[in-house]
Amino acid sequence: MDRTTTPTRALILWAHPRTRSTMTERCFIARPDILPFHEPMGDAYYWGPERISLRFSAERCAKEYKEYENETFMSVWKKITSPPAGKVCFSKEMAQCLFVPGKHVDTVPKLHEEDGNPTLIPTSELLAPGIVHAFLIRTPSKAVPSWYKKVMSPSTAGFDSFDPEELGIHETRKLYEFIASKSPSPPLLIESDDIVEHSEDVLRVLCESSGIGYDPGMLNWQASINDARKLFAKYPEIEVEKSSGIIKNLNAAAESEADLPSEVQDAIDKNMADYSWMKERAYRFS
Repeated sequence: MDRTTTPTRALILWAHPRTRSTMTERCFIARPDILPFHEPMGDAYYWGPERISLRFSAERCAKEYKEYENETFMSVWKKITSPPAGKVCFSKEMAQCLFVPGKHVDTVPKLHEEDGNPTLIPTSELLAPGIVHAFLIRTPSKAVPSWYKKVMSPSTAGFDSFDPEELGIHETRKLYEFIASKSPSPPLLIESDDIVEHSEDVLRVLCESSGIGYDPGMLNWQASINDARKLFAKYPEIEVEKSSGIIKNLNAAAESEADLPSEVQDAIDKNMADYSWMKERAYRFS
């Protein structure tokens, strides 16, 4: 993309659960020139009038999530790609929220074009000038057990069971492949351990590849705690005061197979090939 003629309107960071994506997001909330969004495509996917997921019934959505009754996939997309003057939108999103899962409700919107686009967003919108895509991945041996523990916690946005279809690793690969196939160069792909090991380098490359310029203040979140508190208001499990910067802990030890339920280990095994394929294409920071 020629940034001299097409200023960046939106940077969308696509991830799957438990990739340190919220930690990365916090770095962008600290910037006054950024309008941040936290997973709004999930509002349409789980609770909106075009909801696809079976996790929440129509009755529960109407009763407990009424604020999302008008959040369609395209209305959310327009919101996260239409910044006010002087700002760039930054939206951290779960890639699987652009795809129809194997098990879904009947009211699936028909939005994508017939050009091999596997998502619910038309190619003309997904790849519109000024929209920059980046991707964040993590090995299933760490991401899947972490997601299992999170969704089994009663504080996690109404989730109370483990559904392997919500892991999103395969969908992250599919989205990356499609965007790469339609772009002059593939989008930036980051392995989440690099966020911890090479924090400044990752942010610098991410910003520069997006045409928005790196700001050293992104590494310190103390001044943006109030902004983060507002952004994460519907996610009480995100403790915004718990840290003021990237935590230097790789949490390297994967759980023993003997300690994992069989459905979790099966999900790890099933997703490893997609992760390995993406890992080979990730940016090398060292």
